[in-house]
Amino acid sequence: MSAAPESPFKTESISLIQHLYATASVTKVTVRWRDSLRQIMASCIAHCIVIAAGANMAFSAILIPQLRASKDIPITDSEASWIASLVTIALPFGSLLTGVLMDRFGRKATCMISTVPFAIAWMVMAVASNLTVIYVARTIAGMSSGLTSVSLVYISEITHPDYRPMLLGLNSVYVSLGILLTCLLGYWLQWRMICYVFFSIEVVVFLCLFAVPESPHWLISFRRNREGAARSLRWLYRDAKIFDDEHRRLSSTLLKSDSEDHFKLFHIDTYKSPIVYKPLIILSVLFVIQQLTGAYVIIFYAIDIFRKVYRNIEGDHEEYFALVLLGVIRFVTAVVASIVS
Repeated sequence: MSAAPESPFKTESISLIQHLYATASVTKVTVRWRDSLRQIMASCIAHCIVIAAGANMAFSAILIPQLRASKDIPITDSEASWIASLVTIALPFGSLLTGVLMDRFGRKATCMISTVPFAIAWMVMAVASNLTVIYVARTIAGMSSGLTSVSLVYISEITHPDYRPMLLGLNSVYVSLGILLTCLLGYWLQWRMICYVFFSIEVVVFLCLFAVPESPHWLISFRRNREGAARSLRWLYRDAKIFDDEHRRLSSTLLKSDSEDHFKLFHIDTYKSPIVYKPLIILSVLFVIQQLTGAYVIIFYAIDIFRKVYRNIEGDHEEYFALVLLGVIRFVTAVVASIVS
């Protein structure tokens, strides 16, 4: 039996896609720094949601020693371990929700949504009167940290390929900034006051996100909203030639998505494809190696570790200064890595 002929629409769409890609490769428009300022600004605002993720990692380094010193809420070594660990235990659950939320409500909207549980977590932590409340706050904060991965998707969809690696690399810069802020604030402030500071930051970030556009890729792929996608692109690219080039590229993406099967998350056959399982394996190995380095364990228990180092020196200034230095080193190296990428 002969194969059924392809529909004229599908054949025409594929031909149009090939033509658009060929045209784009010939008439590629160079994007100058000044033409990319808006997408840089939007990327920086979106990255601000991960400041709290970095702060959550370093916060236990401040919280645990201060709880032990003040006897405000007595804790044992085992309870201190739970305070530090609950963030990382809860984080994967937030990551699993991210995909559903960002496809349903949009990339920008999910960025805004992520700030809400963060703000709740900081406020609950600030008024905590017992260990159970601290556990609840740390769990909420951990799930919120998982939600922040949406910023990477948003930035990858609004940025030009020439600047995308650098702007995606800023993610680690802002995580490191959150760690550094926690280290600096811990040098001068009590842990409850630090919670209020980060609550205020979440409010500011939420308001700033109103200033950036929704992802044009999401608007055209998930909502078929060509007008909205064009408005987002116009906001990102003021130059007419760059706008036309990116609009053509985006239109070809829509046609290509119409002519191909969609990714099915819960179908086992999906993961048999090399373009799925190979990146998954590579990233999993890299993340496992990253965790085994012990870098995050040092951040979680930094003050306790530095106190053992400075055990013969009286006072808390030496270990807190070392904590600030740790934050500065991580931040500077993250900036360098982002630039060289």
